[in-house]
Amino acid sequence: MGSSGPADGDPVVLDKESATGQFVRTAVCLSAITLKPLTIENIRQHPSVQLTGTNKPGMTADLVAIVNWLAEQTGAEVVGNVVESRNLEFRPKYRPSTKQITRKEIKIDPGSMLASCMLHFQTILPFLLYIGSEDPENGKPIELRLKGTTYSPGTPSFEYIDQIFLPALRDYFGVEIICQLVKRGWDRMTRKCLQEGTVRFKIRPRKIGTTLSLRPNAKLCDDEDVAGSVDSVLSNVDVTIITPPVLHEPLQENLQGDIEARFGNIDVNFKVEESGHDDRVYVLLVGRSEHCRWGRDYLMTQPLKDTTLLALSKEISSQVCKDLEDEVNRERAVDVHLEDQLVIYQCLAEGRTCFDALTAGEAINPDSSTTQLSKAAAVALLPNASFDGKTCIGAGVVVGQF
Repeated sequence: MGSSGPADGDPVVLDKESATGQFVRTAVCLSAITLKPLTIENIRQHPSVQLTGTNKPGMTADLVAIVNWLAEQTGAEVVGNVVESRNLEFRPKYRPSTKQITRKEIKIDPGSMLASCMLHFQTILPFLLYIGSEDPENGKPIELRLKGTTYSPGTPSFEYIDQIFLPALRDYFGVEIICQLVKRGWDRMTRKCLQEGTVRFKIRPRKIGTTLSLRPNAKLCDDEDVAGSVDSVLSNVDVTIITPPVLHEPLQENLQGDIEARFGNIDVNFKVEESGHDDRVYVLLVGRSEHCRWGRDYLMTQPLKDTTLLALSKEISSQVCKDLEDEVNRERAVDVHLEDQLVIYQCLAEGRTCFDALTAGEAINPDSSTTQLSKAAAVALLPNASFDGKTCIGAGVVVGQF
């Protein structure tokens, strides 16, 4: 057993109109880090959640799986962690030692072949970082192997994690993660041809006794900036195309033209791979300026035979290029999907962080509903953290010593 803490007090009660999956993941992860008992009510009960089929309100199989794993690591007492449960109680008792967690490669049951292994990774990463290590540079890293989908509607792809999320953690907070795609995994959008993916990670816990903080060279708005410092002039766009070979050439031609039309004569770098099936089509654009990057992608969810190749390539190119242009024009240092994933790190970190072009009270673009819920969950578990407009004042959680 590792270190223990006061988990026997009154639980933090989170009762939102709709506690989304992201809300649950953020809250349970922070509960595991801080050893604060937690109660979540009204899980996934928003009217937009279907009442029939596999997407019923309440806990999902993948949420149950990740809560089970965090409970095993922390000796947590858990109530309500079953599929379709509307309420969850999570009472962690201790955190594992570095020696325990690095003893062998971690493998987590995804709960379903359709579960996103990328969401599982994003959920447990802060917990693994905050286990802490006396000598992270020379000690054995945490090795993690996850199975599930790497491409699923509404979730980040492996390429997004590799090209957007992990570089952001490195550039903004100095967190270095090594990732390897072993096998791609596609969910039910490919009819009669499910394929479970596998991804591996190597993670070095943060040094015990230290805090996470924004790197000095991160060019973002800070305490003194009034207008911020987001550089939204793109210098190049990296394009990843994972499709049947028949789409490679028309997509490259259309994307080259659409990118130049929207962003001018900038460098466009293509990486092209075969997807292995006619109905598997994925495209990611990563726009880069001097200090920032934004990502937008397209994942096809209809059979390829239901459309013509020329029309499809034009549709994909037009849509994903417009989405990227809209992201850049928001004048934030990160895209809308990365924004909610960075909330937990902002709240854990020491000092002030801001990923908007404008400072407190001046932002013209409201947060997405997902980001708002992530902030609500994080601040509830970390009451020393707060948001002043778009600027976060972090709780300064000390690694291994909460």
